[in-house]
Amino acid sequence: MTSEKYAAAGKTRKESTMKRNKFYAIFFLIAIIMHCESEKRTMNGQDIGSKSPRREEAVRLNRDGLALLNSGRYADALELFIEAARANPNEAEYPNNSGTCRLRLKEARNALKDFERAASIDPKSPLYRFNIGLAHMYLGENDLAAARFREAAEIDDACFPAWSHLGLVYFQEKRYVEAEAAWQRASALKEDAEVQNNLGMIYMERNDLQAAELRFAEAVRIDGRFLLAHYNLGVLYQKRNENERAERAYSSAIALDQAYFTAYYNRALVELAQGKEREAARSLELFIRYCPSTLSQPLHDAKERLAGLKKKRLH
Repeated sequence: MTSEKYAAAGKTRKESTMKRNKFYAIFFLIAIIMHCESEKRTMNGQDIGSKSPRREEAVRLNRDGLALLNSGRYADALELFIEAARANPNEAEYPNNSGTCRLRLKEARNALKDFERAASIDPKSPLYRFNIGLAHMYLGENDLAAARFREAAEIDDACFPAWSHLGLVYFQEKRYVEAEAAWQRASALKEDAEVQNNLGMIYMERNDLQAAELRFAEAVRIDGRFLLAHYNLGVLYQKRNENERAERAYSSAIALDQAYFTAYYNRALVELAQGKEREAARSLELFIRYCPSTLSQPLHDAKERLAGLKKKRLH
């Protein structure tokens, strides 16, 4: 595989990882909310929850909203969280939950306002600072996102999502040393396949293939269904010309997602390197089937390779 092909594969890998990480960002957010206690918040040593005569109504609305949120009915859940906040405007959890809905509805700017409201009510909560950072991240405001994630980590040094997402921001900005430090901290807090895979990507950037292999393999050990770790192992083995191992790794990724088109193309290349022309032709056919039509150059290259293989077989 030429260096140009490796570069293309690397770019696709990063873009796919960032999309997946956005999904994980939402997952972390909902997971934290579900573990958020519904106890009364305090401000200046006073019980602020008891000040609202509609507190019980707000609790019920919030409970029903969470049920809707977790069933994917974000717009309906949002209405209940907004009403809960009206019934008890001193409870930080309600605007936080409405912000979560708005983020799922792709209303990041409005979500940011809700999260800021939650943080103003409870400034000592790392969750709300983290969520502000998450909204900034979705808006492409990486400097602001990093600042909020750092604040969350300062409030609670064991806030795993803050360290994990801080690493993502730094990685997007190509600040690899800082990204590694953040992910190392996250790794020390929790066994997580995503973080291990991300650390492997850092070492791939440095061409430290041995260290990268250990991280990708650890990601697979933690979560055998983590597609990107299998794929990245394939890229790594391909770089080392370990074509049989690369073929197996790409096949593992494809087994988890039959439409993962990049793995088909790379698998075809390592199959060709092993003289497996029939298998390579099949991999190219599948790449052509699943590759988006907008990727005109890779499709053109694949079709040319496939045509060459078919012509060779006829002769």
